[in-house]
Amino acid sequence: MGLLPRLHREHARKKAKRPFRRTAHAVVSAIALKYGLKEDFLAKLGAPAEVPAGNSFIHGPFKKKKDLAALPFFLADAKNYLFVKKILQAADCPYITHARSPDEILLARPLFAANSGIRPELLEAHHFETLFLAEIAKSRVAALSRVIDSLAAQHSSKAGINPSDRTALGIRLLDTLRGRIQMLNEYISFIETPNESEEGR
Repeated sequence: MGLLPRLHREHARKKAKRPFRRTAHAVVSAIALKYGLKEDFLAKLGAPAEVPAGNSFIHGPFKKKKDLAALPFFLADAKNYLFVKKILQAADCPYITHARSPDEILLARPLFAANSGIRPELLEAHHFETLFLAEIAKSRVAALSRVIDSLAAQHSSKAGINPSDRTALGIRLLDTLRGRIQMLNEYISFIETPNESEEGR
């Protein structure tokens, strides 16, 4: 076989291996059509993402990822094309191609700001809210760890207090904080381990 046919065959083989990816415009167009989005949706894109109070969010139930039958190349009239373009400009981030519903469009940019390196398989497996809550959990783990370090340093520096008393004063609080950290880490691990999280949903 000559060089040119071999190059063509190799090019075709590599092209066949690449999974098809829908464009951001096709995804947002399909969502806008399916959910009947109107101009008022644009105002919601500027609102900050809601952050739940406490740790109750880790108990679920989690929002399920919706199915979306997006065409490879979505044809729309001029009005709808401009509307979708406005959404893409306001929610500009790579995660949009993995969105499957309006609420995921709203969360795409805050999620990307929280973590710009989430693996594609996680973006496809989980609703963006679930992933965003995992990022909140990570920040809370870091904050609680700093509190524990600070408390430990304070207790060790109080020379006027009997060591046994210092232990009695701080042990319950430290145990409580460590328990919260363990709970949050379990949630993070659950979400970021696709096989386990899929079985649990």
